[in-house]
Amino acid sequence: MTKAKNKKGNRIQKNVSLYLNNIEKGEKFYKAGKFDDAIKCYDEEIKKNPKNTEALNYKGLCLLEKKDFDNALSCFSLALKLDSTRSLVWNCLGTHSFYQNKIDDASKFYNKALDLDENALSYSNLAYLHYYLGQYKIAISYTEKALKMDCKFVECWNIQGLIFTQLELYDKAIQCFNQIVNDLNKDFYPAWNNLGHVYTIINKIGQAKECLDTANSINELYAPTWNNIGVLYATKGDWITAWDFFDKASKIDSKFRKCWENKAICLFELLVKYNNLDFGTFKDVGSSFSKSEKSIIDVIIALDESESSIKEQEKEEILSAMIFEDNFFNQTTEGSTISKEIYKQIYLYSLKVIALLNVNKIEELRVAHYTKKDVVNSLIFEESPFRLNTITTANDPKEGLPLLTYLGFQGNFITPKYQAFIGSFIFNPDSLNQFRLYGKENNIEGTGLSISVSYEYFSDDVTINGSLINSLDSNLGHSNRKESLFRCIYIDPLTKQVISIGHKEPCVLYRELIADENIDRTIGLYTHEIETIKHNVKNGLEQLNNIISELFFDLETNSVERKEAIKIIPILLTHLRYLVKHSDFKEEQECRIIKVEPLRDNNKIIVSNDGSRMFINYLPMHNKQNNDCFIKDLYWGPKASDLELLRDRIEHYGLDIWCHKTDHPFN
Repeated sequence: MTKAKNKKGNRIQKNVSLYLNNIEKGEKFYKAGKFDDAIKCYDEEIKKNPKNTEALNYKGLCLLEKKDFDNALSCFSLALKLDSTRSLVWNCLGTHSFYQNKIDDASKFYNKALDLDENALSYSNLAYLHYYLGQYKIAISYTEKALKMDCKFVECWNIQGLIFTQLELYDKAIQCFNQIVNDLNKDFYPAWNNLGHVYTIINKIGQAKECLDTANSINELYAPTWNNIGVLYATKGDWITAWDFFDKASKIDSKFRKCWENKAICLFELLVKYNNLDFGTFKDVGSSFSKSEKSIIDVIIALDESESSIKEQEKEEILSAMIFEDNFFNQTTEGSTISKEIYKQIYLYSLKVIALLNVNKIEELRVAHYTKKDVVNSLIFEESPFRLNTITTANDPKEGLPLLTYLGFQGNFITPKYQAFIGSFIFNPDSLNQFRLYGKENNIEGTGLSISVSYEYFSDDVTINGSLINSLDSNLGHSNRKESLFRCIYIDPLTKQVISIGHKEPCVLYRELIADENIDRTIGLYTHEIETIKHNVKNGLEQLNNIISELFFDLETNSVERKEAIKIIPILLTHLRYLVKHSDFKEEQECRIIKVEPLRDNNKIIVSNDGSRMFINYLPMHNKQNNDCFIKDLYWGPKASDLELLRDRIEHYGLDIWCHKTDHPFN
């Protein structure tokens, strides 16, 4: 990812001029993006000195840029075997893991490198890692440490510019990139590219084009530059020219996700606005979205909210193409005797219902989690990750069954291949009903606490289970990715009625919006929106029920096809099943993070020492190092104790968490 001189001397003494020539020539080629030429230089040195760990590491970095992960790892592994005490090899191993989206491993290797040698390269790599994770404050702190050690570290100035770009501090970003191209390395094409991107954002199109053309003249095989030139033309509404650049970028780097998203949007515009079929079809739009970071649910919402006129059949083509490239769908229906087209319809309608459930109303910017005092202490002071617990230990022994009962399933039809792990939240942060149910100390009602969590704790993008569904995400081995939040549906399975969907009660809104001069109108609009969602959810479930009913009507009793459908459909509905609850629980007004995971050989799943719990770690609610605290309020149950002590500890810890003692009529 980045290379810098190690302050403890990763470069050997200059008494062997030929060695310096090989390494320096290789590094020059590397920085110019001429990786094959760089590899030749490093190979020449390795041939003369097979134990030259620096040449091995730098060759491995070149191979990483060429996406040759196996041979890169061979270089790093050999270098590690020769000398495991040097930080460079651990940095390289971290970059290898990062390039394959194994973020936890990358963090472990980078920190190992930092422990061995507190140098600019280690700080810079950690800066980029945290930038990637959206943790910009800590990323900036790492770049500052790196630049303090090496003020001419080009790659680190570039990272700092990227961070400022994300923070919309465009003047500072421009300063960073100009520092590189004007003072440090005028041939550093990533900086020219990033500078052009910033100028595009602030609508300085002429300057943007000059910078991007310069980047392209230095290295015409750098996909981000072609992509950003495409963005520049798309900004001007020239979709045909933009297409050529997006297409070029995707051919240079077939795993460049943002480019595939741009390519999908560009083709969509060409088809809808100009009916131009020269570049592809709506099926190709879906295929391009599948290669990007967009989830099917995100695309469903975008299509429904699009101002462009598009037929339902055309939407179906886009979404169908995405489903047929969906890992979870393909693995579940592999070898099926029933047409995949039928299973696709069932799966698609389940995702359409889920898309309706995303929590995104301004009145719902905070949700609450009810728990015990020791868990609160752990989350705040020990900075423990929030746990997503297996659904099998939920308070409802029939979790996941109400939807299947609604759809007419009977008997034992659930296979244990996958299991849902959920994080439960409530729209109402101060509910006597919830204090009576959850967080009980010594089984005494009302002794728990309620944690009010801000919306920033959840993903802005609407996605569900990217690592299970998207083949590009299949190697995501980290717990730092934010998840979306979805409201629950409460149904009566016998009457097949949608009784309620998770929402904030008017009584809570009156307390929270007491300063709103138009409070009645605000609450009325919110209530109307919730009723509209409920109506659409009801229609979506009815359509899903009709598709499944028609399928079973055509299948003979005890036939192979019928047995197959009874097995496969509940699996395809797994995500929706655990967002549907029995109407008896409607007072909870719940919303959930939901992750469905394969149970076998899954190192993300943790089993407690006594074997009584299974869970997956999610983000910490408080991380002092990142200066993140998503907890905004604490509510004490009517019988909870130690309010003053916990409040004082929070103040002592320097956190702005407002503490409330509830006043419920409860003895």
